Amino acid sequence: MDRLLKLLLGLQALILILAAAAHMGLPVPWLAGPRVITAAVAEGIGGLAILYASLHGGARTAFVCQAIALTGALLSLAAISQSGAPRYVITDLGQVMLLAALAAGLVISDRGARS
Repeated sequence: MDRLLKLLLGLQALILILAAAAHMGLPVPWLAGPRVITAAVAEGIGGLAILYASLHGGARTAFVCQAIALTGALLSLAAISQSGAPRYVITDLGQVMLLAALAAGLVISDRGARS
């Protein structure tokens, strides 16, 4: 698998797992977030799927796992919005960065799977 894709997958997995920990209420340095269990579960599953893809998969596995993570990230956004929990700039910025990284990863892994 391409080194850029592996690096991107590692970054995505790290962000998702840290976000899941923050949404579970665990103290994560420099990352504040409301305690929303649905968001934590969705992000945790996505993070573990991407971690699996980065360690054991090829481009097709990476594509499927990133699609799962993208679905989880969108579900997480919906859960946070519906919870009425306070919003934090760092959380919103992190979500935007995560969605951008997932979109880029989907494009890269799709091109890798087609070749």
